[in-house]
Parts: sequence; structure tokens; C-alpha cells
Amino acid sequence: MNLRTILPLIAVSALALASEAQMMNTVPADLAMLTELREQSRSSANAEGNTYQLVDAFMRPSKGRDGSLLRTSWHANGRIHVRVVDATGSLRMTGTYLDEALQVGHGTFEFYHAGGQLESTGAFSEGRKAGLWRRYDKNGQELAHRIYGATEPEAVLVNAGLASKAAMLTSH
Repeated sequence: MNLRTILPLIAVSALALASEAQMMNTVPADLAMLTELREQSRSSANAEGNTYQLVDAFMRPSKGRDGSLLRTSWHANGRIHVRVVDATGSLRMTGTYLDEALQVGHGTFEFYHAGGQLESTGAFSEGRKAGLWRRYDKNGQELAHRIYGATEPEAVLVNAGLASKAAMLTSH
């Protein structure tokens, strides 16, 4: 192959990847459900194994048309997976919970600014923030990171990725 045949293929691949990346931050089916719930003055619905619920900016359940966000949850791998979208269909939050009430976060969470830009990412362990949380402003610039649950200096360095913890050897 020569450069003339490769360049168009690269351009098409780049456009496809950009389009796919943009769609990852938008959930059209959730946007349709958000519109439907608001039009019918309903606060929740169940369909195809998913639970849909209108929530406010603090992720609290809303009544009727008051919810500005839609929370979608489903069961998989022993956890309850959740994503929250706004009225434009853009992701605002993703994460997993251990309980049906969606109070005990467990696993990786991502929060997004209103424009779809990543706001923060980190992990919860049995309902508490744990380890390194990365934060970003609305322009994608990194802000100061925060470390949760680390009290020993060695643990702080390990959580920040600046050191590794040596394995403990045991004798039999």
C-alpha cells in the first residue's frame, strides 16, 4: 500500500473513533425515557431489566416532573450499576452500588460536569471514598487530587502511584 491509499483509511478511522467517543458521553435511550417520564408526570419506570428514576442534582429521587436528571440502574455481576444523564442526554455519573437503595457505593465512580467533561474519578469501598480521587475543572485541567482512607505515609505514596507496597513473605 502506498500513502495515497492509507491516508483516506486513516481519516475514516479517525472520524469513526471520534464519533464513537462522542456517543459514549451521550445516552439517547435514557434521554427518551427522561422525556417520557416528564411528559407523563411520572417519577420512575421499569423496562427491559432497567429501573429509571428522576433525580435532582444531589441524586435524590424527585416527584413527577421535578427531576432534572435520570438515573438508570440494572443488576450485573452481583452489583447494581448506575448511570445518570441530564436533559441533554449527557452522562453526569456512573458507578456501582452494593444495595438496592443505592446508598452504598462500591467500585469505580466517574462524575461529569454539565458539558460532559470528566469532573472526578475514584473508588468507593463499602460506601466510603477510598484511595486516589482525580479531579478536573470544566476545561479538563487537572486539579489537586485527593486521597481518602490512607493514614500511613507509605499508604499515601502507594495510593498516589509514587511507590509500591512490597509483598509480605511467609514461611511454612
